[in-house]
Amino acid sequence: MALPSPRLIAASAALVLAFGAGWWLRGLQVKAAMVKQAQAQAQADVQQAQRTSEAVQAHAQAKIETEIRYVTVTREVEKLVERPVYLERCLDDDGLRALNAQILGTDAPGPGPALPEAGHPTGHDGG
Repeated sequence: MALPSPRLIAASAALVLAFGAGWWLRGLQVKAAMVKQAQAQAQADVQQAQRTSEAVQAHAQAKIETEIRYVTVTREVEKLVERPVYLERCLDDDGLRALNAQILGTDAPGPGPALPEAGHPTGHDGG
């Protein structure tokens, strides 16, 4: 067997070196693209964090502005009420006679004797 010529060996070595250099350069390009992509993703993450922070601050501010507070205020008011004591009759004796006369369709009589009290044995409560 004959040994290969030195030209063939040199050409083969140059071809292997060129292939290795090309492989190495392509690896550098891929790594550079990955670094750029990682930097872009990091920048996008920072921007998203800033937007989230701003939204949280705006929400907290709105919550502070719309917080409902209940405050008890106590005041003393002096109130005097002067009313007659409620009795179980709405009309006086003359008014009751006039009302009965209207119901019966007769002329209202003049003032007469006092009517009996409610619940009195001589009244119309069954006595």
